[in-house]
Amino acid sequence: MLDSKDKKIMEILQQDASITIRALADRIELTQTPCRERMITLTQNNYMRGPVMLLNKNKLNLHITTFVMIKMCDHYHERNEKLIAEITRMPEVIEFHRTTGICDYVMQVVASDMQHYADIYAHMVKHAGEHCSITTSLSLLELKSTTHLPLSNIG
Repeated sequence: MLDSKDKKIMEILQQDASITIRALADRIELTQTPCRERMITLTQNNYMRGPVMLLNKNKLNLHITTFVMIKMCDHYHERNEKLIAEITRMPEVIEFHRTTGICDYVMQVVASDMQHYADIYAHMVKHAGEHCSITTSLSLLELKSTTHLPLSNIG
């Protein structure tokens, strides 16, 4: 069961994973050893995964963000598994979800320009074949993007 100190640790680390143990311990009013032990426990219990650096897409020349929806015309298991395997190997696909509703899969794809996206799209069509329809929506302006998860629903 998570307590308020565990939640505070996760909240702070979501904002700055590079914070020192000393600074984190000070902010949650613990000494360093119990703070470190809590971090280890949270990690071992899969509440947290390793620290990451968030990269700037524009600085990396990834100016195009698209949302691609795939609707399978048939649900032949082996074909779907091959498509899923191929899409998960594509580094430009940064999110990939199985969904309910009007499509079966939704993914977020980044590309440097429209030609790069056209190449990605052609690759998807090649592996999806005639057994699906693919629809793309182009992001005009990113209004919110975060990896920060709400913690109000736990414990």
